[in-house]
Amino acid sequence: MFDLKKMVHNMAHVEGSICEAYIIREVSTFISYYFEPKISLKLTRVPHNDEGDDCMEGRLSIFIQGCPFGPIGKVGYYTDADQRAVHLYVLLNCTEVGLYVQ
Repeated sequence: MFDLKKMVHNMAHVEGSICEAYIIREVSTFISYYFEPKISLKLTRVPHNDEGDDCMEGRLSIFIQGCPFGPIGKVGYYTDADQRAVHLYVLLNCTEVGLYVQ
């Protein structure tokens, strides 16, 4: 929502500006699926600090997903039940650990 509030240009009609920005974003996202893959778009552009696949070497397969773990800036603590759930998830879904689980 904060992204849309930053796009407000007409302070007399804030709600209309937010709706317009939302519709523009949705339409541009929708039509981006119909472009050729070689065309660079905001959604398909490589991030500035992307080092390629070489930074993924040596990591376990379960951690090479390419998506963030959660919202930025959210601080929290795991309970013992959460830690056991994460531990079990890694044991069941990591191919490198499969040899030891059997």
